[in-house]
Amino acid sequence: MTVTVTAEQTRRGALAVLLALAAALAIVVLSADGAEVVSGRLGGDYPAFHAAGELVLAEPGLEAAALYDPELQNAEQAKVLPPSEDGRLYFGYPAFYAAPFALLAMLPYDLAYLAYTALMTAALAAAIALVRPMCRLVRDRPVETMAVAVTFYPMFRAVGGGQNTSLTLLLMVGFWRLLRDDRDGAAGLILALLLYKPVFAIPFLGVLVLSRRWRVLGGAAVGTGVLYAVGALVTGPGWVGAWVDAIRYLDRSDTPFNVHNFVSVPGAAEAVFGIDSPAATVVGGLTVIVLGGVISWLWVLERRLPDAGRRGRLDLLVPLTGLGALVMTPHALHYDAGLLLLAAAVLVERGAARPVALAVGWSAGLLALVAEPLGFSPLVALVVLAFALVLRAAWTEIRASPPSEPPAAGLLDPDDPGAMIGR
Repeated sequence: MTVTVTAEQTRRGALAVLLALAAALAIVVLSADGAEVVSGRLGGDYPAFHAAGELVLAEPGLEAAALYDPELQNAEQAKVLPPSEDGRLYFGYPAFYAAPFALLAMLPYDLAYLAYTALMTAALAAAIALVRPMCRLVRDRPVETMAVAVTFYPMFRAVGGGQNTSLTLLLMVGFWRLLRDDRDGAAGLILALLLYKPVFAIPFLGVLVLSRRWRVLGGAAVGTGVLYAVGALVTGPGWVGAWVDAIRYLDRSDTPFNVHNFVSVPGAAEAVFGIDSPAATVVGGLTVIVLGGVISWLWVLERRLPDAGRRGRLDLLVPLTGLGALVMTPHALHYDAGLLLLAAAVLVERGAARPVALAVGWSAGLLALVAEPLGFSPLVALVVLAFALVLRAAWTEIRASPPSEPPAAGLLDPDDPGAMIGR
């Protein structure tokens, strides 16, 4: 007997899943006393963000050193965390990222967490909406895509656990969409916002320099200036130095606690060979050199190809760079693997991933649950595999593209700031 499931039935099933998740979140929040719920702590990592917002809100003109002071952050978190909660979290983001949390800190903690979770859910939905022109499956099944995305374990932990992976995904997809639509200045502005997590923004900035996309870089420069000014208003003009010190402190304090949850190659090497061990340093360094070189080379090659087909090539290179950043950065945790949704969209559109493969990949997200007993996260294998598949697709498409015609005599590249006609 064959059972046929219609498109309408799958849509209704996906909608039921989304409504059930929303109802469960509402019940948990309504039963909370501050950050305390029956299951433990409400909000996952959100107390760190809320405490930063409380510090900014309570002390106008706050010094950057105070924002990143572990004792002050602990004192603010103690106001909302359950009395039995011994662990403290650390806010190590740029000063400008603390500004929106000052607005959320005006609300009671439970409502602030609910609002933040709603915003991160909306960011995921917006990313899915923006990627629709680049992926037929997403365009045809948006509700089902949302249900699959939000229940993919790394993204589920990110959205429900007070993290911001869906925001990172939205900014990457926004940059991707604007770049392929030749809106270079706006693409640069969006890329600047990604500097709230520099490990994901810097690889993009690097390949933009090498591929001489000056208008995009100009937009990024303007956006960076605005973000610096916001940080200066929050904590004073010297906040960058204090933030760099905070990053070093976060690396020292968090790595021993979370090394088994790292999903990048350098992070997994530290989990296997030991934190700061020579072997881990070599593996991490080689990963950055080799993958960074390959990704940069593909961007330079693409720039030399004709405009025809450029959108299709960008549809591979932008996700490839985002996934490359995930593979290369030392401090990528299990929830950052939610960025693998980029690979799913690209591979499905290229016919390189069938529904069965997607189901296996979705199920493999649950490997994060066995990271602690194993001492390392097997999820790194899924991250590396996804990157390798997108890399193969990008290399195949760029290699198959015909070279561009050489410029006519007397004409230089119009994208070169020093170009002249009839020189």
